[in-house]
Amino acid sequence: MFRLFSIVLLLPLLFCSEASSFVIQTGQSSTGQVVQLHWSNNTARNGIPFFIDSRGSDDISDKNALFNVLRASFKVWEAPATTHVRFNDRGLLDAPSINSRDRQNTVSFDETGTLVGAPPGAGVIAVTRVSSDDRTGEILDADLVFNGRDFRFAIGDPGTIRSPVIDLQATTTHEIGHILGIDHTGLIGTAARRPVMNPFDNSGSSGSGRVLKLDDIAAVGYLYPSDAFIGLGRISGTIKRSDGTGAFGVHVVAYDESGNFVVSGLSGYRTGRGGGGEYALVGLPPGSYTVGIEPLNGQVTSANFGGIFSQSFDTNFTAKFYDNAPDRTQASALRVQAGQDVSGISFSTGPITSGFPVIQNPVLPANTPDPAGPYTVQATVSDDKGLSKVTLFYRTGAGSYVALAMRSGLSGSYAADIPGQSRGTTIEYYLEATDTDGHVSAYPAGNASHLFLKVLNPTGRPLAYVALRTSNAVSVLDTGTDPSTSMEVARIPVGQDPIALTITPDEKLICVSNTVGKTVTLIETATNRIVATIPVGNDPVDLIASPDGHFLYVNNTSSSSVSVIDLDRRVETRKISVRASSSASSPPGPYGIAVSPDGKRLYVTAINDNAVVTLDLASGAEIARIPVVTQPRSLALSPDGKRLYVTGLTDGAGVSVINTATNQADTKVSVAATARSFDVAVSPDGRTTYVTDYTNNLIVIDAAAGQVRQVIPVPGQNTRGIAVSSDGSSVYMTNQDSDNMVILDAGTLRVLRTVQLSQGPRDIVFRNQSGINVFAGAFDFDADGVMGISDFFLFATAFGTSAGKTGYNARFDFNLDSQIGFPDFFLFADQFGKKTR
Repeated sequence: MFRLFSIVLLLPLLFCSEASSFVIQTGQSSTGQVVQLHWSNNTARNGIPFFIDSRGSDDISDKNALFNVLRASFKVWEAPATTHVRFNDRGLLDAPSINSRDRQNTVSFDETGTLVGAPPGAGVIAVTRVSSDDRTGEILDADLVFNGRDFRFAIGDPGTIRSPVIDLQATTTHEIGHILGIDHTGLIGTAARRPVMNPFDNSGSSGSGRVLKLDDIAAVGYLYPSDAFIGLGRISGTIKRSDGTGAFGVHVVAYDESGNFVVSGLSGYRTGRGGGGEYALVGLPPGSYTVGIEPLNGQVTSANFGGIFSQSFDTNFTAKFYDNAPDRTQASALRVQAGQDVSGISFSTGPITSGFPVIQNPVLPANTPDPAGPYTVQATVSDDKGLSKVTLFYRTGAGSYVALAMRSGLSGSYAADIPGQSRGTTIEYYLEATDTDGHVSAYPAGNASHLFLKVLNPTGRPLAYVALRTSNAVSVLDTGTDPSTSMEVARIPVGQDPIALTITPDEKLICVSNTVGKTVTLIETATNRIVATIPVGNDPVDLIASPDGHFLYVNNTSSSSVSVIDLDRRVETRKISVRASSSASSPPGPYGIAVSPDGKRLYVTAINDNAVVTLDLASGAEIARIPVVTQPRSLALSPDGKRLYVTGLTDGAGVSVINTATNQADTKVSVAATARSFDVAVSPDGRTTYVTDYTNNLIVIDAAAGQVRQVIPVPGQNTRGIAVSSDGSSVYMTNQDSDNMVILDAGTLRVLRTVQLSQGPRDIVFRNQSGINVFAGAFDFDADGVMGISDFFLFATAFGTSAGKTGYNARFDFNLDSQIGFPDFFLFADQFGKKTR
């Protein structure tokens, strides 16, 4: 009895989240047995035969070069020392049939769409159909078909192959993985880390899609192991739900000592849904690893897998690490020896009945510039019989621990408030729960260190905020720190896949778009607290605040809309529709965004229509649709609002300059033929426009002349975000794939500093009032909604005092200089008589 798998490679996504797993194509026989697809051992050792369609591709005239690329892609999978698999090149066939029972494994191009079977615009680049024995999982036939009707293919230097043209060698290498029996991986991170078997096209990534990663190597070694693979280690265990049943499709990842993922898997790989939730991480070289679980509910879901893994996954849980740690840095390390199985490393997706209290889902304060406090710590605590107490212990310096009873809330939540501390203080703390049987659990668990919170002492220089896309966090950098030390002073966890930032005009809020999470996170700059998480549309990308600071506009790229958020009430109030082409297969936009200085007009890019759309914010009506460079991505207004700069993603597209008075693109700035302009920023004086070319260059444009003044190579990979300091002296750029930020002197255009960051840095914004306590209501001491005379009397009682003296109160020290004096009075006087809202 035959079973047919049909697996497709899809058009590349423009928004990516990072997760990881190698998965074997897994089916279920007529008797209910779970079987993994594989070629017989003899066939794999002697060579899996394949034929190539002699007609080749209409896109590639040199057929010999084409055939050599296809053959080279098969060789890639033979190369790892940990596998014995081989292929047998049987030569060319004239017009082969695509028949799952003919035992002729073929590679062909479908120029009409009759064989691929997908409708035009579906984004299917290639299809591999794998036929197997239903009882044993043995693969009997595999046919690979490229969609030549909808896509153009190219061979040659991968650095010259640009979207929408597809790198044939990268695509072929991916599809051969399916021929071997390997399903898709969940990893969609940066190109340098992304396994070949991710479900989306990897073209335009300088050849990384042609090279097997550790995840791919582990998969082919697992299916067709050599002696070298047998000598590697593994980590195994089970994933259980809160009711003790086996969890299915939970994503388990092993990380090395540097924090890089090595290999991973999905739970239920042996018994399927309804089984014991078993998992195994194989192919691990000897070393130390940390292991975590997370839900696959982002861009990659069960819809990207076949067989039993096409069923819905367990996703309603929070990511965690062994042993019950909230992040990798606090996880217990596991030592793996050669050939060893470190078994029994098990997890629960929810509260477990272990006989001991379980502390999970912590919400921990980020390092903060706020000396007033309090600093709230939250967690969910459960026990199978009942809890007698939950306590937070904290201390400063080498002092004794202070115990705070944590107050209980809804659904097993507990919270405690650490009181405010003076700037420069480091707070050490941990949680402890005791059940009615006297069993005690601590958090962090096991041998992990305690938690630390720093009350920051800003240098007074501007703070830079950087979206860390793959780390699901925002990094806070003090630009005034000593170059020999780290600039990062805080890291704030936000939503899933943060990509863009904006700051409100009063600098009280940082707003973050989370593309996979479909939310916007609001961060209070004076405390680094998350004060709101607001649902928006699909794939929120760029965002911007209104000039008066009352509204936030968010582009929902895959929903063809703009969300309007009332920042005073912190809710979405409406969506503005942005008409886009219905024929394109990629997300229609809008992408880039800008707002006029008077707050009456909004500008967004319609990437598929090669246009910028001008919207009337009062009515939501479209005012104009302005033709610009191809695939317009990012927008930036000149300081006077008269010129709007538009970048174009395609090779050599250049930069359009729109006259906002006439809604016409008056100028196009030409760039190099290979330049792919992404982000754009304008100097404070409006004389210079800076554009990132994500082939690792900075394009410097003379705004008056409308010409490129200079092109500066940027050290790093995949240059994306850009910002200019408020005084115009420095230019900051992020490199998404090399995880760093480069700072240039704007005058000399020389690199001043390269700052290493966590994974996936993207957008950058500055807060210039870093040394001033400007959070909402800071001057409204009696909380009556007005900064008035009663607040003045409260302030006056502390006037003239300094830190450590009687009467000093940090909440009156607005400029954070450890004394309450005239600078603080002048700041208060500026707000006197105003309302907090």
